Amino acid sequence: MFLVNLFHRFKYVLVVIASVLSTLIIIYIVNQSSPELVGTYQATNQASSPYVLLLSFFDKDGRYELYVNSELMEEGSYRQQADNVYVLTEEDHGNTHLVTLLPDNSFH
Repeated sequence: MFLVNLFHRFKYVLVVIASVLSTLIIIYIVNQSSPELVGTYQATNQASSPYVLLLSFFDKDGRYELYVNSELMEEGSYRQQADNVYVLTEEDHGNTHLVTLLPDNSFH
């Protein structure tokens, strides 16, 4: 009887350890694959309202997303050219854009 109780307790401990390990692995995978937002910049066009451009830079891999009126229009990679000047390369078409970031979190 003692051995049976010991076996059941050991089995319970193994289940708890496996559960904790699987949770830690899931947390690690989510943290490794989720992009980290580096910065978001916004530009508006006064002539044709509402027209809002939102440019978001993500993680160390140099990924960006460009939204027009909250619709994803373009995504790709970026690299810094000079202080506050970045080159954006579209993923789909390979077009490049030169972007200047301004101190008020807007861009040109």
